[in-house]
Amino acid sequence: MTDFLTEKQTEALLKLETRRLPLPEGGTQTMTATRLLWKRVDLFGRAQMFTLDELVGLARMNMADTKYSFEEAFKSVVAYIDHRHF
Repeated sequence: MTDFLTEKQTEALLKLETRRLPLPEGGTQTMTATRLLWKRVDLFGRAQMFTLDELVGLARMNMADTKYSFEEAFKSVVAYIDHRHF
């Protein structure tokens, strides 16, 4: 069954939110994305599928393979996981 969102709910998910992501060597990477993307990231953690550290690691591997920026690579990884598992 498909859940339909109201226009207001859709607009809320498309608002931008900024978070600081931990990097393996220390420090953080600031990233801005839609609330929808962050909801998926949080879901992966709650479902014990991928930790934030693992997602950052996958994004960095994706960067090396594709020449994407960190933000593009991170978004690509989240989209891929979301498509494969949900």
